[in-house]
Amino acid sequence: MTPQLAADAEPSPERQDVWQGEGFGLMLRGSYPVLGIAEHEGDEVADATRLLLDDASTPADARGGERLREVRYADGRVAMAIDDRGGLGLRITAAEFGAHEISRDGRTIRSWPAAGLPAWRWQRLLIGQALPLAAALRGLEVLHASAVMVGGTAFAFAGESGAGKSSLAAQLVLRGNPLLAEDVLAVSLDANGRPQAHPGSVALSLRREDAGLAERLVRNGVATATGSDEKEHVLVSSSQRSVPLGAVYLLSRKGAVEGPIGEARVPTLLDLMRCAYVRYLGTQSRLTAQLSVQAAITQHCSIVPVNVGSGLSSELLAGELEAHMTSIASARRQ
Repeated sequence: MTPQLAADAEPSPERQDVWQGEGFGLMLRGSYPVLGIAEHEGDEVADATRLLLDDASTPADARGGERLREVRYADGRVAMAIDDRGGLGLRITAAEFGAHEISRDGRTIRSWPAAGLPAWRWQRLLIGQALPLAAALRGLEVLHASAVMVGGTAFAFAGESGAGKSSLAAQLVLRGNPLLAEDVLAVSLDANGRPQAHPGSVALSLRREDAGLAERLVRNGVATATGSDEKEHVLVSSSQRSVPLGAVYLLSRKGAVEGPIGEARVPTLLDLMRCAYVRYLGTQSRLTAQLSVQAAITQHCSIVPVNVGSGLSSELLAGELEAHMTSIASARRQ
């Protein structure tokens, strides 16, 4: 159940910043490292999004706000809620993981992990919800997609949960292609107005039926095991630089195309809205930035339907996709 928030609890003193990283198109600075986010080894960045870890068991201010999104368990209990609290920012609460508060400008995230959880577990909510929200608040578009880098170009796998994004990304990593982002991909525009894909989290979560795939990643030295619950969790070797976005592969199990890979076509805004990750944020500034990035994707990238229900294993499908991506990357260099 959603934890009760103690109105009289005092926030713990802010800790000294000891870590700086880069992920989701953001510079991050805080008192703890974020698993799966590349460390930034340059000078301290003044406008980095600051991560604050609070020792209190629950957030101090119990006031609610406008409910923007809610996810429930099968029995009706609230599993996760996102509330807009006006000038206080936005709050994400999940019973199993804890809570995060994000300032309206996306420059501060204060976190209350659920008691007793290791970092690899409580940070799943941070990586999966709080950081993507901060990126959206700071003007990036965020796609529900995993992404790999092939031939110096980013290729995204978009689709609903369970479509096979993570499995395909893992198979492509085993084939020597760097993982750019797991499940959530941040995109901005470069100086020439072209879509640029940014490194995100490389904390890869694989379904139990893909446990053998997780073991192969670890055995081949391209990943480190971090934990296991309803999924197998590993940290994967990654790409640590942003690259141009080449194409979005739209995964479906409905067999809408003949063969595993369909014809590339120009994306529509409807395609991209369906791929959007932060759908609940409808401010004017957010929509303006979102449509700007999406319009650039329609101009410079292609969308490719992929039938993951074609009967091919994820390993064989990854091989065909790699060849398809290589051809696109080569054509873009000409």
